[in-house]
Amino acid sequence: MFLGAALRDGTAAALSYASDDLQNWRYDGIALQRSTRETDPVWMGALLECPQIFTIGDRAVMVSSVWDHAALHYAGYAVGSYSEGEFHAETWGRLTYGDSFYAPSLFIDSEGRPCLLFWMRGIQDPDDGWAGAHSVPYLLSVAGGRLVASVHPDLDAHRRDPMSAGEVESTAADIVWSSGDGGRLLIGPGATEISTTWEQSTVTVQTAPGGTASTAPVEGDVRIVVDGPVPEVSSAGGLLGLATGLGDAPLSIRADGGAVEVFALA
Repeated sequence: MFLGAALRDGTAAALSYASDDLQNWRYDGIALQRSTRETDPVWMGALLECPQIFTIGDRAVMVSSVWDHAALHYAGYAVGSYSEGEFHAETWGRLTYGDSFYAPSLFIDSEGRPCLLFWMRGIQDPDDGWAGAHSVPYLLSVAGGRLVASVHPDLDAHRRDPMSAGEVESTAADIVWSSGDGGRLLIGPGATEISTTWEQSTVTVQTAPGGTASTAPVEGDVRIVVDGPVPEVSSAGGLLGLATGLGDAPLSIRADGGAVEVFALA
């Protein structure tokens, strides 16, 4: 078992505990640590919140939320090796962007593959009496020392017939956008429309005009899963999630660059 810790000298750590009966636990030391003063290539905060250590092939991976003085930031990771109770990090990285994705939770799918679900912050409808959402599941892989999260292939079973763009008779859609030369993708309806702009290796999502803008690095195609007020943007470069004004009206999707394939979700 691994617990997150913040050491007095500003070091974020994952503490290791072991048990033979799941009732009596012994402390086995620090499995992984990183100073809050280290920022290259990513800052991991003052506490590794809810660290999870697992393997993908022959690589060990640690995923945690980044916490600092009661502020919730994003999900980060380390890739390396694990032996004799210690994680030896070779690369560090940032997995999520925007104000929503947080608290990744590891699970193993029916084929034995490691996956993550996220808590989506800021998703709520107080007038309707609910708050909070979970992300779609993401399948994990390691490529070139980086952790990559891809929409789990089980979501494909919920796709309807593909279309290029236009009106979608659903409040949920799965969009695949290939835009090597950049462009803009608009997801409506009307005044709540969000704009996704792809420039070089960055994607920017802006809520209704004058609203919040969030950016994430892009590698390869961009996939956008929209479910009511929640858009989840993913590529090999990372995940981006945010709350929007999209609601219960059917979606409209328009693009001025690249190739777009749209699937309504049932």
